[in-house]
Amino acid sequence: MIPKLEEWQQQGQVGQKKITQWTRYLTVALALMQSTGIVFALHQGGGSFLGAAGLQGIDLIPNFSAPRVLLIVTTLTRARP
Repeated sequence: MIPKLEEWQQQGQVGQKKITQWTRYLTVALALMQSTGIVFALHQGGGSFLGAAGLQGIDLIPNFSAPRVLLIVTTLTRARP
């Protein structure tokens, strides 16, 4: 399927470490994208995201600024044991 992935699988333990490392990178990238989307959805009132909870149109992140967004995204993305 992916030539590089097949190559790493054939390398044994060293290849497995590379696969694990890239899987972690991809996981962090996806978590950053998801948490950023959640932050903006909460700021803009959520639309259908929060409509079922009766929170549609309510800004749940007051004083919306870049440092605040960074803090929330970091908190949502942080590694969990």
